[in-house]
Amino acid sequence: MILEKKEYKACIVNIPLQSVYNRCLQFVSSNKKWRTTETYKDDKRAIIHSKTGVSLKTWGENVTIYMKKVDPQKTKVYILSKSGERMDFGKNKENVFSIINFLKSLTNKIEVINEKINDHDLIPIKGRYCYLFRWTSQISVEVG
Repeated sequence: MILEKKEYKACIVNIPLQSVYNRCLQFVSSNKKWRTTETYKDDKRAIIHSKTGVSLKTWGENVTIYMKKVDPQKTKVYILSKSGERMDFGKNKENVFSIINFLKSLTNKIEVINEKINDHDLIPIKGRYCYLFRWTSQISVEVG
């Protein structure tokens, strides 16, 4: 059994998918402690996967932002931060809320919702494991 600590939030923002994706990618890239490891985008969904560096709190976290087009002007955003340690001293929560606060700075219309990620939606991407939702089931992913 792998013990890991994770934090998760989902929200809906009144911003088109392309804009949310570009701004989130810019946010992650501008954070000196985060490194973007994988991205995917099409006209209905997008994924940004990043890794943080080692800190006094953890050995690093995997932060993933999933975006799904709800309608032309709305996007559903799922944020997951997880680390391999049993205790993260609030670091995963800090990562998630930094992205939530960033999204709030883009628009005053943000709705935090309760939606869960199921472990059976876990699939490998390029040798790492990443959560993908049923709506991403048609993505062609190369494993290698």
